[in-house]
Amino acid sequence: MSEFNWSVSVLTKTSKKTRSNGRGGRIREIEFRGKRKDNGEWVYGYYYKDVEGTSILYLRPDGSLDRKKVIPKTVGQYIGLKDRHKKKIYKGDIIKVYDFLAIVEDDHITQMGNIKDFCFSFDTMAEIEKEIEIIGNIYENPELLNTAL
Repeated sequence: MSEFNWSVSVLTKTSKKTRSNGRGGRIREIEFRGKRKDNGEWVYGYYYKDVEGTSILYLRPDGSLDRKKVIPKTVGQYIGLKDRHKKKIYKGDIIKVYDFLAIVEDDHITQMGNIKDFCFSFDTMAEIEKEIEIIGNIYENPELLNTAL
């Protein structure tokens, strides 16, 4: 039986909180999450899509590789930042920043409520990381989408 050793990183300039690669860029951890089709629980690992559908690959505690089929629209990537409680922030999370709510998008956050077209980049978020708190996500807490502080 073969042994898999998964280590994925990407060169990015997204966050000052990531470690340097020694060439002026930064290395950010790559991780995805998705809600499992069979039981609705979150699974964390690497995004994988083939003819059988969308899956998350992950390592079991014994070191073997496994895959779980996930609901495609729930897949979100870790953005390389954590909230003030040290929880990883993923695309699709609803966060509280100072006194407003925002949705984490592909490369920025967008404020919910009365102000339209207002957003922060992830670079800006890295500067205010201690003010960010995850309060839910758009898949499990859709009622928060109609809420503004």
